[in-house]
Amino acid sequence: MKPALRNALLGALAVALILAVAWNRPVTGKEEAAGASPTRYTVVSTDGVHLIVTDNQANRLFFYSIDQEAQVGDELKLRGYADLTQVGKPAIKPVTLSKRKP
Repeated sequence: MKPALRNALLGALAVALILAVAWNRPVTGKEEAAGASPTRYTVVSTDGVHLIVTDNQANRLFFYSIDQEAQVGDELKLRGYADLTQVGKPAIKPVTLSKRKP
């Protein structure tokens, strides 16, 4: 094989290896977190009369429900929340909101 042809083939092989390594890097969590905007709220559960939502930035779990005499589809009202930074402790005490009378 001629030296010029061999050098050209080795150069092409080197470029192909460099491109393969550059394009096939594993994605780490740090890169994903930096490039992606996390979702602020996540609906955990709903059934038409109750709604449980997490606030992913404030680390809180919110509880909503309709009034006892209300019908499905009526206004959901905030009943309380739990601080998710307490997860892992033996007990988590939810914060209940007082009912206001009109």
